[in-house]
Amino acid sequence: MGHSSKNGDALEYIINKDNADVLFDIMKIFAMCSKRHNYDIIEIIKILVKLSK
Repeated sequence: MGHSSKNGDALEYIINKDNADVLFDIMKIFAMCSKRHNYDIIEIIKILVKLSK
C-alpha cells in the first residue's frame, strides 16, 4: 500500500497450493521466535480448523 500499517488497514492473503508451503514455513519460524509467538500460532491454527469445518 506504500505506507506503514495503521488502524483500519486490512490485508487479504489468498492461500493456494502454490504458496501454502511458504506460508507454513513462515508460521513455523514465527512460532519458534518466542513462547508468546508459539501460543499465537497455535491459537490461529485452532481458529482455522474451526473455520474449515
